[in-house]
This record gives sequence, C-alpha cells and structure tokens, in this order.
Amino acid sequence: MDISKRDSSLDVIRIFATFCVVAVHFFVNNGFYVEKINDSRMFIPIMVRTFFMVCVPLFITLTGYLMCKKTLSGKYYKGIIKTLVIYLLVSLVTIVYKHNVINDIYDVKRCILAILNFEAATYSWYIEMYIGLFLMIPFLNLAYNGLTTKRHKQILVLTFIGLTVLPAFSNSFCFNVEDWWLQPSVSAEYNQLIPNWWCGIYPLAYYFIGCYIREFGIKINKNINTLIILITLMLATGYIYYRSFGNVFVYAAWNEWAGLFTLILTTLVFTIILGTKWINNLPPKAKACIKYLSELTLGAYLISYIFDNYFYTKLNTAVPVFYDKQPYFFIIVPLVFICSMLASAVINLFYSAALIIIDSIRKASGK
Repeated sequence: MDISKRDSSLDVIRIFATFCVVAVHFFVNNGFYVEKINDSRMFIPIMVRTFFMVCVPLFITLTGYLMCKKTLSGKYYKGIIKTLVIYLLVSLVTIVYKHNVINDIYDVKRCILAILNFEAATYSWYIEMYIGLFLMIPFLNLAYNGLTTKRHKQILVLTFIGLTVLPAFSNSFCFNVEDWWLQPSVSAEYNQLIPNWWCGIYPLAYYFIGCYIREFGIKINKNINTLIILITLMLATGYIYYRSFGNVFVYAAWNEWAGLFTLILTTLVFTIILGTKWINNLPPKAKACIKYLSELTLGAYLISYIFDNYFYTKLNTAVPVFYDKQPYFFIIVPLVFICSMLASAVINLFYSAALIIIDSIRKASGK
C-alpha cells in the first residue's frame, strides 16, 4: 500500500494504547492498590488510572475496526502466525530474565509449560484472549455483516453491551448492609439485579463497537467529544473515590475493562484520534515512522514486564512512600515505554530474520 494513502490514525491508536498499558502498570507496581483512600490526595492517581484504563479496550476496538471484513479461509488463519511467534520470542526472553535476574528457576519442563499456559511472558493473558477472539472473528463477522440495517447492527452492539457492561455496573450495589450508601467500601457483597453470567465476554462488545465505527462512524464534534471525555472522567473518578473511600481501591468489574465508564471513554478516545485529520496529512516519512512504531506495539506490550520489574524494583526501594512516587510517573512510564519499544524492535528483527531463513529453505527445497 502507498504509505501516503495509509490511515495513520489507526497506527496512532495502537501506539497510544500501548502507552496506556505501560501507564496503567505504573499503578500496579507502585503500591496504589494497597494504599488506603482517606483523603483527596488519591483523587488524581485515581483519575489518571481511570483514563489509561482504555488501553486494552482500544486494542480490541481497533481489532473490530480492522478485521470486520475478514472471512473464513486458509489465508485468514495464517494471519495469527506473527502474533504467536512474537509471543514465543518474548516468552523466551522473559524466561531468561526471570531465571537470571530475579532467580525464578526454570528447567526445560517448566519453560514449555509456562509458554503453553501463557505464564512465561507475564502480560500474555492478552494473547490467550486474542487467540480465541481471532478464531471467532470470521463467525462474528457473519453475524454482524449478516444484519442488513443500521438499526439491527445497533441492536447487536447494544445487546453485547447489555450482556457485559450493564451488569458490571448494575450489580455493584448492596442492599443488605444498613447505611451502605454512606460508605460503600465497608462491604464487597453486592446484590444481583440483572443476569451477569456473560460479563466475561466483554471483548466481543468492544469488537462489535469497532465494526460499527468502521461502517457508520460516530459523528460528534471534536470539542464536544473532548468535553464529554472530561466530564466522564471526572464523574468516573468521583464515583470510584466515593466507592473506595475509607478502604483500599475497590477492584471490581464496574471499574475495569467491562466498566461503563471505561466503555464510554474508550469509544470517545478512539473516535477523537480516528477523526484527527492532521495525522493523515503528515509527510510520507513521518507516516512510515508511525507505521514502524505501530508494528512494534505487540512485542512492546508483552516485553514491558521486564522493564516494569527492573525499574519499579529500584523505584520502590529508593522511594518507599506511595505519595512520593507519583511524580516519577513522568519518568518511569516514558522510560519503560521507550525501552519496551526498543526491545520489541530487536524481537521483530529476529522475526524478520526467521522469515528470511524459512523462505530460503522453502525455495531451496522447491528446487
């Protein structure tokens, strides 16, 4: 494809989503989830964490946007090969790191089992999820594209939101504890109001949202979009602060990837980046650079565990108090992101070299 005709906004979404992953892991590694929420100092960390939770949903929405026309074929199944090879290479590198740096001993048997059960590369749960999604995509597309009207496709999207996101929110209240509303963090016992069995399939909701945006778009003024993002972010932060006050952060489906606030923020952020026209007016060399960085994102996502472990171990030793660590967000997060992208570039070189070797063997055997 002529690089000048490439939609670079999609590459930017992928790169931004990867940065969001690294940013969210700042809170996983700095003691955020064990710090009691007793005063207003936690408001900003909650807000930052809430915004960057769009990370994984952006990836899945982008998958729906890009793959909504894929059909069942032998060629289609070959499309997952690079993902699996990158996962394998990162897994091997991560095993070497764990074995030699953090003294987590691996023998051959454990290496094989860790790769097969998606534990070798610590963040590879996403690969396990994606394999299933990838296998379903041709059939999901038959369901989506088989609907002939915009209204029917809206009903499909709303159905999956209703099955996954709505229960995560509506089933997060407690009516059994007296005065629970005054301090919700006193109890994690919630009453179920609507069926929630299907909450775990939230990736399908984001996939179909991506399909819908690809076909119809979401027509909204950029300034209004930005305003809604800010309002949603403030409402989400205030609500999470209220629900967690007096205890540690309340970790539940309603403030995770299946959360209503996350879905709204993801859809709006995706739309605003997609509609940023100047990205596609960049010079061809700049667009080629963005494309190259976009190709590094999968490896960067997976291998970022190594740099998280290395840098946060040092940060937590040097700065033990949670609140004192917050300014380091502007140092650690970009540093982990850059190191992960560089490491991914090396991983991709190995992948490219492997393709050349395999192609040479194939041609030689053909002679």
